[in-house]
Amino acid sequence: MNNTCFNNDTLRDGNGELAIQFAERNLIRNNIFYCGPQNLLLNVHSGGTNNDLDHNLWFSKSGDSTALFSWNGTTVRGLKRFQDGSGQGMNSLFSDPKFSRSDQADFHLMGESTAIDRGDSEIIGGSGEMDVDEEPRLAGFRIDIGADEVSPLQVESVSGGVVRVSWPTSFSGYVIEKAGGLLNGAWFVVSPNQTSFNGARKVLEEMANVDSQFYRIRKN
Repeated sequence: MNNTCFNNDTLRDGNGELAIQFAERNLIRNNIFYCGPQNLLLNVHSGGTNNDLDHNLWFSKSGDSTALFSWNGTTVRGLKRFQDGSGQGMNSLFSDPKFSRSDQADFHLMGESTAIDRGDSEIIGGSGEMDVDEEPRLAGFRIDIGADEVSPLQVESVSGGVVRVSWPTSFSGYVIEKAGGLLNGAWFVVSPNQTSFNGARKVLEEMANVDSQFYRIRKN
């Protein structure tokens, strides 16, 4: 569960992004499978039984109509044909996960990713379970698909009246705004020069000059 698989099967020997061979009772949930030029996303060999695949995100740059899924010896093109033929993955989707910089092995999700809040709603993560960045596994209404759990905007008070605001570095093209009130308050864009980096997050620390200070993240 919650893996990000990208451009596997570099030898193009027919394994695809995910291969299951003579294995039974595998539960495969909330994973991203992004295939390379071989265009084979799944290869489940004959001999496996009771395998359960759902709530996964599949993607090939060549498009859904040419993406290959092999199930118990039968190969089809497209997620819908795989679903119809196997009865698997009815809650899965075919979509570009919108990685931040996959060419630099940065697989954090951008703000517009369809993987955000699209995981299995019955899976909320165990107590203390973390994502790839050691951040909480559940940060929104539903768990995200893949290894990265997006926490869009976090605001916390620090000692001495300082407020710390943080958001993912993968949210390129977004701005942080602040206001002294929600009803009639004027929103001001925070200058990027005031921010710093802490791992996979950008951070703003400043004095809270009013009793109530509000922050929001917005697509620029």
